[in-house]
Amino acid sequence: LMDEHIQLLKTLQQECDLLPSTIDAYTRLNRNEEAAVGIKKSIEAGTSKMNRLPVVNHGVAACPRLTETLQKPLQIRHG
Repeated sequence: LMDEHIQLLKTLQQECDLLPSTIDAYTRLNRNEEAAVGIKKSIEAGTSKMNRLPVVNHGVAACPRLTETLQKPLQIRHG
């Protein structure tokens, strides 16, 4: 899911000045176990089944990849 999101943002940065990333609904409601299930279902389906990015479940080590691979500013939104 993180790789798909990064690819989307790389595409957007060609035309945007600011790159938005919104936290998923499960994370916003502190329902991290349900977010983990959503991630598992997404992996099984081969496409995201989440409504946005579950950053808590991706963990601290994965999140810097968002800023390190992009050339434009990133705005994290919480819905």
